[in-house]
Formats: sequence, structure tokens, C-alpha cells
Amino acid sequence: MRAFLLPFLAVLLPKLALAEEAAGGPAQYSLFRQQLSSCIIRTIGHRPNGRKTAELVSLLYDERLGDKRFWSTAPPEATGVLLELRDALANHGLPKLAALDPTEVNSAISNDELSLGPELGIMISLVDTALLVRFGPVEASNIWPHWDTGDRPGSEEFSIDALKAELKESLLMSPFSAQRAVAALAPQHPIYKTLRERYAMAKQRMLNYRGLPSLPNPSVTGPLEIGALTSQASALAARLQDRGYLDQLPAEIDRMSPELSQALLRFQQDQGLEADGVYGPATHQRLAHTAVSEFQALALSMHKARLLPRMKGQKYLLANIPSAELYGFEEMGPPSLTMPIVHGKAMEGQQTPVFRDVMTELVFYPYWNVPPGIAREELIPLFEEDSGYFAKNRYEIVLPTNPFSGETFTPSKNVLRRVSSGELLLRQKGGDENSLGRVKFLFPNKHSVYMHDTPWKEFFSFANRAHSHGCVRLGAPLELAKWVLRDEGWEQGKVEAPFNNDRRRYVALQKSIPVFITYLTAIPRTSPTGQTVITFPPDVYKRNEAEAKTLQKILPWRVAP
Repeated sequence: MRAFLLPFLAVLLPKLALAEEAAGGPAQYSLFRQQLSSCIIRTIGHRPNGRKTAELVSLLYDERLGDKRFWSTAPPEATGVLLELRDALANHGLPKLAALDPTEVNSAISNDELSLGPELGIMISLVDTALLVRFGPVEASNIWPHWDTGDRPGSEEFSIDALKAELKESLLMSPFSAQRAVAALAPQHPIYKTLRERYAMAKQRMLNYRGLPSLPNPSVTGPLEIGALTSQASALAARLQDRGYLDQLPAEIDRMSPELSQALLRFQQDQGLEADGVYGPATHQRLAHTAVSEFQALALSMHKARLLPRMKGQKYLLANIPSAELYGFEEMGPPSLTMPIVHGKAMEGQQTPVFRDVMTELVFYPYWNVPPGIAREELIPLFEEDSGYFAKNRYEIVLPTNPFSGETFTPSKNVLRRVSSGELLLRQKGGDENSLGRVKFLFPNKHSVYMHDTPWKEFFSFANRAHSHGCVRLGAPLELAKWVLRDEGWEQGKVEAPFNNDRRRYVALQKSIPVFITYLTAIPRTSPTGQTVITFPPDVYKRNEAEAKTLQKILPWRVAP
């Protein structure tokens, strides 16, 4: 079959190339590129990024035009390249032995008709390693199923042309360095970079871990306030010393001393918790981590964070579900905006999905268009108990196809049945008591998830902020509106007027803003002192175990079947 196809392609592809050039565009594939790609796929197509490697390597060689050798000088030495590739993988939390041996690749590959010699195995091994560092071992959809659906801000950074441009320059630099070439494709998002920098330290801390005294659970024993007598104070002090918040343990400690409470307060501030110096359930959850659990959360989050695009020079928002915080980024460094959020409940059907999209609009004093399920299961029963409930809470029933026609429907048994089925729309008028508050931020998506203000401010002080139906409630909606509209030419004081005047107003953004909703149980945050700390929020949706199984081939611990 192969003997038949090659002469056929030799005739067909040049004709296709001439036809495309006549139409005003370059040929997409040359015969040489087609042959080289097929050769690589036959050899390493089973690898996680085997087809991407074939496409990228064949493209790099094809650009050399008549010169079939990529390096004009002698190619790098295969053994040295393999050692560098293994070190590069280890630096990114990947198994050293995952690197392809260039010598073995050359032994396995059949490229007589291409005449590329032993350097081809070096190039294939190098690109394969670089793509493993960039993308990891599995498709994004296996980790976050909705990540690559709908709008995908930043996806152009993963295109073959972008990868080629990033890799090509480093390949031709003298002296050649395989590690530098891999680093050219390595993830550059600040969250990934920080987790990777702390990876080796967390691993060493785990290996040196000898255990700490068990902590009391304040959900059972009650919270510990300053001055409280307790036999557990020494265990609490040991945990805070282990994390660097106490220089040394007092000789004897039997109470929540001012020194201990101050150390606890600093820990709470760094973790984004309510800083009251009281040992309560939320503080217990963060302190109860062991060095082992912290390393596992950090390693798992690092491998998931490689799915984040670099977004260099781009303004964007990132909401992380476990930490229940929203971060606004404007540069490659720390976020310029941070606020608490309330996200979806842990129950099935109300969890906030992990996905990425693009914010295009915000609405001041919005309507809340009630989903039929919420109307049927929550609001209609309240109306049936109190026939004045809709009027008191400013609800009205309208046609979903023409909601602004002015036509409304009086609640009746038949009308409520039509609302339950979605034939009619129950909506709440804008105002302070509206469930969406004074402003909502829209990034249209199939999940019907958006960000909005809320009249229920008390939830932001809760340790567990999983209380919405799936949308993201904002702890500082006015600050986000100012942040979003600043680059739209709005002065900061100008934003306050529509936020406070009780009139609906739509604002289409001239510069759309990428939005990322993630699930990371280890994430960097900037402390009040300006230091970057790693916080370990709870696995609120219990996803870590399933995600660890997906990534078990690269994790340095055994994942339970």
C-alpha cells in the first residue's frame, strides 16, 4: 500500500500546491512534510502528544526548504540531550523516564527515503518532551470536560504556529541547550510558575515530615479565643511553627496566649480567612493539612494549571472555586484585584462548572430571569404559601419570547404550570432586593453562568461559600465594575452613578475580557505583607480523587483504584 501511495502523492500534492499558490495562498503541506509526519506518527503516534509532535517536527523541517538538515552544524549529542530532557521533566514535576531516548527513536524509525540521519531522533525526542511539559499527558477534556468548548480565550497560544515560533528560536541558539528549548514551550502562567517553583520545596518537606500533634476540631470542641485555657494550645502552636508563623515554641503553653493568637491571625490573613485570631472550623481546615496532603494538592494543581494559557499582556479574570476567590490579572505577575466569591453548591446540578469564556457586557440593575427549575422547586411553593410573595419581592410573569412587550400575566394555577414548564418566564425586577443585586457581568455560555452582585452579603464571611445555584456572587461588585470599565474610558467616579441610581443600563464592552473558572486546591495568593504564599483550600466538590486518577501516570504517589 505504501509503495503505491508514495508515487500517487508525489504526483497529486505538487498539483495541489500549484493550485493553492495560483489562488493566492501558500501550499499547506509539501510532499516532504507529509512523508515526515507519517514517518513520525508510525513511530511515536501512541505517545500522549505523538501527533502534535509529528506535526510540529515536520513543520520545522519543512521550513528549511531545500536543506533537509535542521542544524547546519553537527547535531547535539544524543546522550547529553537525553540527560537534559530528563532533568527538564523533573523540573516540571514529570517522571524523568518519560523522556524518549533519541538513540532508541532512531533505531525504531524508518526514514531512509527522507535522509535526515540521527538528528531526527534528537528532534523528535526534544519536541515530544517539550509538548509533554506544555500539555501534560492527557487531553484537557479528561480533566476539565468543558474547558475546550464554547469560547476559548487564549487558545491561539496552543496553535501549531505559536508553538513553532516559541520553539524555533531556542533550537537555533548557540550553544544549543535542550533544557532551554523545552523551557521555550513550558507553561508561563503565573499560577503554574509559582506552583512549580514551590514543588521541589514541598516535596522535600514531605520527605522530611515526621508528624505533628493532632489538632482539636473546633466543630466539636468549640472555637478557641484569646486567653482560653486549653490543653490543645501546644498542638496549635506546633502547627503554626511548622508553617513559619512562630519562631520557637514556648516551654509550656496551656492557653491561647496573645502571641499564639497573633501568629494565628497572620496565618488567617495569608490564607484569605476572616482574621480574628480565633481558632475556628475554617482555620482548622487549613492547619489540619499535613506535609503529605499539601504536596499532593500542590502537585495535582500544578499539573492542572498547565491548562491555563499565558495571557501575556492581557487583562483577564480568574475565579477559583475551592478558594472561593476572584482574581483580576493585568500583567504576568500577581493579580491586581482579589475578592471573595460565593459559588455553586456541592450538590449535583448546582456546582459551578469549570470552563473559560469571554465577558462582553455588564448590566446595572438587571432583571433576574428565574430558571424554570428554580421557579418550580423553590419560588412557586413560596407563592402557594403566601399569595403576596411575588408582589412583595417584585416578581412578574412575562413572555420569554418578548419579555419587554409590557404584557404580564396574573398568577393562577394554569399560569404557574406554564412557568414551571418554561412556557412563561418568571422574572424579578431590578433593585436592592433583586437576587442579582445591582450589577451582573455577562460572558454568554451554555451553562448560563455569570457573575453578579447579591443582597445576601452574610455568605461572604462563611468558611464554606458554596451557596449559589451555580453562578458566581461577588464580594465587591462595585470594585469589579470599576476594574472592568477602567479601560473602557470610564472614570472611577462615573461607575458609581449607574451602580446607585436604580435604573437598568446595559454596557457593551469594547474590549472583551477573558474569564477563567478553575478548580485548584493549591493556589498562590499575595499576603498583606506582599509575600506570595500557597493556600490549600478544601476540595469542596470532592474532585481531587477523580482528577488524580486521570493523571496517575505522572503523579509521584500511588492513586487508589
